Amino acid sequence: MPAPKSNNYSQNPMPQGGGPGQNPAPSAPTARPAGVPLGLPGVGGPAPRQATPDPQWQPAAPGYLKVRFIHTVAAFVPVLLVGLGLDALAVLTDGPLWMRILGVLVALVAVFWGGWWLLTTPRRTRALAYALESNHLMTRRGLVFRSITSIPYGRIQYVDVDSGPLERLSGVSRLTVRTAGEAAGTVVVYGVPNDIVDAVRAELVRRADERMAAL
Repeated sequence: MPAPKSNNYSQNPMPQGGGPGQNPAPSAPTARPAGVPLGLPGVGGPAPRQATPDPQWQPAAPGYLKVRFIHTVAAFVPVLLVGLGLDALAVLTDGPLWMRILGVLVALVAVFWGGWWLLTTPRRTRALAYALESNHLMTRRGLVFRSITSIPYGRIQYVDVDSGPLERLSGVSRLTVRTAGEAAGTVVVYGVPNDIVDAVRAELVRRADERMAAL
């Protein structure tokens, strides 16, 4: 009998991933070591950013609100009186119609604009604040249009304490900070209580002198 034909197949198994033309099997993802938190470089994504601490804002003293109210009333009452006076003059002297219209318009502007200014005075006063940071003085003001100013201590030249009659009656003062450099100017810190205003001024002067001595 003829000998049976032997099959010349290779005994080696097929490589993983299939035959020619097929993509290799994907490798398993690298496991994160136990005890290693996410966020480290190369492990689970980029490292998280460290949050910058907010400035330690010191708001204006509550007594300064009375000062702002009186200033607002003093600014709009004369405008209202001018408008009413024009209207009354036109009526008493049988003046032209445009005089009455102008008087009414001026009075309406004073009433509505002054009323809105009075209603927002508490919020605008609370928006006033300052902060003594490690390297600079920061001031904040504004309700609709917020303004934050940062002044390096090395640029401070003079720090003055000012107060008007209303401020003295309310127990508050203003710190006027004058700066040097290309952007020289003046920054005012409003509503500082009288019992700490001298200490704040002395601290600003001390920090300014230290920065100047280090140059």
